[in-house]
Amino acid sequence: MDEIIFFNTEDAESLTLLSPFKSHRKVNGLLSALFYKLPVSKEGFLLINPISNIETILNDHNYEIVMCRPDALIGEGNYLPRGRDLPPEKINSFLLETKKIHKSGILLGFRHPSIELTEKYIPRYKTSGAIVVIFNVGDCIIFEHVGPGFDVGEITRGKTVHNSVIIPWNDRFDKPSQIFRLARMKLYQRFHIDYKQYLEVRQSRIKELVENLGEILIDDINSSIPLKPTELDFKLFLNVYANCIEKLIYSETTSLGNKFGIVLNVYNEKIHIFEIWRTEKLNKFS
Repeated sequence: MDEIIFFNTEDAESLTLLSPFKSHRKVNGLLSALFYKLPVSKEGFLLINPISNIETILNDHNYEIVMCRPDALIGEGNYLPRGRDLPPEKINSFLLETKKIHKSGILLGFRHPSIELTEKYIPRYKTSGAIVVIFNVGDCIIFEHVGPGFDVGEITRGKTVHNSVIIPWNDRFDKPSQIFRLARMKLYQRFHIDYKQYLEVRQSRIKELVENLGEILIDDINSSIPLKPTELDFKLFLNVYANCIEKLIYSETTSLGNKFGIVLNVYNEKIHIFEIWRTEKLNKFS
């Protein structure tokens, strides 16, 4: 088996190369997102084992900054390191770090989504925000959001949520503008983080970026993350509803079970889906 597998999500033939890795959680979630035609990255690769000339290989494929997501067999994904944006020369060591935790560990790498979407690299502390949407079939849809400077890992790891809306399942086919209006009127259960809480999670975010995620431009980080919490934007809500939520609620989703979700980052108002996750196949986010 090749040590590195390149794929294009718009090329069905290249996606067949991922079939042997369907039992890896994030690969499985990516393929599920593709099945429902959600907006995912176009170009990526799987790194199975370290390669001595990885830097040359990735440079030849025009990978300057790689979004690296550690992955492992379903049920073995707990405690994997958090995903990182890395230059090619640092990817082998990150894979080795992953394999020390789980022997089945691999790296799911993408040409950085911000480059695909905006033609420039946007570091994780300059995202426009992130969203998790949880589908509790027959009960509700939970829409969780964090604002600029935060990424989806802040939600999935239970660190913070800045805004949330709980949409009753029976109302899921209503016009998104109507759903948003009722949420603003607090007729749906809704949460918005207060100023004191936000300052605490902002400081925690900065600490995480510097101490664990390798970001070193502290002044740039401080100036990029707002000093006040951000409200959920109407245009962003409509974008996610039209391009993600409606594709799932108008499709046959029984294969996803009674509880599933989508996770995404936002880059300059453009959305990037990482995966569809299913609760019966994992114990916690990673």
